[in-house]
Amino acid sequence: MNIEEYNLPWKPPEEPAPLNNIEVKPMLPRKEEDSYDHVVLNSVPQGMKIEASKALDFIKEHSNILKWNDKGEILIGNELISKTNIADVFNIIFTHNKKKTNVAGIQEFLAALNLMRLGRISRPLWKM
Repeated sequence: MNIEEYNLPWKPPEEPAPLNNIEVKPMLPRKEEDSYDHVVLNSVPQGMKIEASKALDFIKEHSNILKWNDKGEILIGNELISKTNIADVFNIIFTHNKKKTNVAGIQEFLAALNLMRLGRISRPLWKM
């Protein structure tokens, strides 16, 4: 390589690489039931993730009472509670943030948990 070639800006190779040897695999669809779980679990402190995961599993077992859609909006029965988000509610509960008890849907969420008797698998985090 001479000095002139060295100082020239980068040029693409004359011949592009062949594309026929690249294999494209289809992406696996995410399980519908787990689509929002990672968001919920990432919203709680690291030390509470195991307990939050247990609570999440328990709530899923009682999806006739409480569930959420793919956007995280809370449904009690089949009624959508407006302006709610399951990740926000879990964050408030598992950070013990008493100042934010006026978040949309928190009282309805706690009432639904009371119906499910979630307190029997967890210490009383749900008391606000």
